[in-house]
Amino acid sequence: METHRTFNQGLCSWIIIDSKDTKEIEKLRDTHHISDEMLTYSLDKNERARVEYDPLDQALLVIFNVAHLEKTDNHYETSPMAFIMKDHHIFSFISDKTDYVVGLMENVLKRDPQQSTASLLFHTLFLISDYYFPNIEEVNSQRIRLNTKLRKKPRTKICWSFPIWRLDWFI
Repeated sequence: METHRTFNQGLCSWIIIDSKDTKEIEKLRDTHHISDEMLTYSLDKNERARVEYDPLDQALLVIFNVAHLEKTDNHYETSPMAFIMKDHHIFSFISDKTDYVVGLMENVLKRDPQQSTASLLFHTLFLISDYYFPNIEEVNSQRIRLNTKLRKKPRTKICWSFPIWRLDWFI
């Protein structure tokens, strides 16, 4: 389902596209003349993060890795999310794992509805990056705990598990 919102006194628009909705993607290609190449990159679940500008279409593609809100199998994962800026439009391609970004973007627009599409994009990327910090802090605290445990364990424990008459093998 495509959702269309205007901002900056109607000069700019934000179009939210569900990555699984093929009809809306075809409509997007026809209506806004976005190249097949950019759309293919936008929909690829394995696409690497990057920025690409197409001078012929005058369109900017930004692929950004978005942190999942929930852990999977006790580890953190990310999914690529695509943004395309063309003319005065910004297109965001969402999936089940990245749909929370819509709320972030809505909050950015509530705080400042007079901003440009570029400003909306960069504020959004900044907020997405903020979601990484709690995960990084948690992983870092786990690392510190493990290091502390490893330092507390005696290093000679293995030797004492052998019979004493066999210790001469280690000397």
